[in-house]
Formats: sequence, structure tokens, C-alpha cells
Amino acid sequence: MKYSYILLSLIAVIFAVGCVSQTPHADFRITEVTLSETKINQNQTSMIFITIKNFDEIALNVTVQLSAVRDSDAPYLIFEPEQINYGILKQGEEVRKSISLRALLPAGEVITYKFKIELVTDMETLDTKEREITVSRE
Repeated sequence: MKYSYILLSLIAVIFAVGCVSQTPHADFRITEVTLSETKINQNQTSMIFITIKNFDEIALNVTVQLSAVRDSDAPYLIFEPEQINYGILKQGEEVRKSISLRALLPAGEVITYKFKIELVTDMETLDTKEREITVSRE
């Protein structure tokens, strides 16, 4: 009898841990990324328009973060702001916001930078896209 209680307790703990560890992945996506200019002169600004859509039944507070793909390019890509909160998106809701990007050219005549757009919550990255912009001397 004593062993049956221990066995039942062990089964209950295993079941509870299995249920907690299998959290569903929210289905939010970056549906569109548009740059006003894909080629700019040094120190000019291009606008990045980012559209997010909630394909899930749950509502979550989501944020978009922008950064250079390579750490060495980070000082030459200036995002304003570097992250933007889209707020709580309900089921089927789609929101479009913009961020400005100013790029610098440290040397040479032309360079192409890659940057990434990440859709995140407090817990995880939901979607990532990469884009590039070409910068030239005036």
C-alpha cells in the first residue's frame, strides 16, 4: 500500500512536468518588410515599414527589434528606434509601423549591410527576417 502512494505520486509529478514543459509556440509573423529606399548615400535615411500579424487565438504583447547581422557593422547602422512595441495584438489583428535607418560608410565607395528584424515577446523570438541596404558615397 505504501508503495502504491509513492508510485501514484511519481506518476502525478511526471505528468505535471510534461504538461508544463510543452508550452505552445505562438503564431505571430512578420508579414511584410518594405524599405523606402534600398540604396542610399552615406548618412541618408531610409524608412523601414514592418507589418506584423497575429495568426493565433491568443493575444500577446509583441516587440520588434532591429540590429546588424554582423557585430562589426553595428556602429554603421543607426536604427531609430532600435526596437518598437506593437502592443497587444488580438486574433487576426495586423499592425504596420515604421522605423528609420541611417547608414554610414566607413571606407570605400559602396558597401551592402545586412540587418535583421526580430519579432519577440518576453519569452521567445517568434519570427526573424533579414534585409539588406546598399550605401554609397555621395
